[in-house]
Amino acid sequence: MMVAGVVLWYRINRQKFNRRNVAGLETFDSYGQSVGVGCLERFGKLAALVLIVGGFFLSLSGASSFVRTLPKQGARPSHSPAR
Repeated sequence: MMVAGVVLWYRINRQKFNRRNVAGLETFDSYGQSVGVGCLERFGKLAALVLIVGGFFLSLSGASSFVRTLPKQGARPSHSPAR
């Protein structure tokens, strides 16, 4: 999930960079296109952020559940063998 979020974030910023002209201003064919692209970029970046943060928390929860299943070093068995 984190990789997908980073790729989405990168693609949005790359498209934004490619729309810039020599003066450093974004160029659009119409005002409507400017507003539409701006809204889509905001929602896309929000979705990318959700993917990145969600992937981070999922990786943490997966790591913590893995650590909980490992036996502790020097731990004794809970039952004693029959004599």
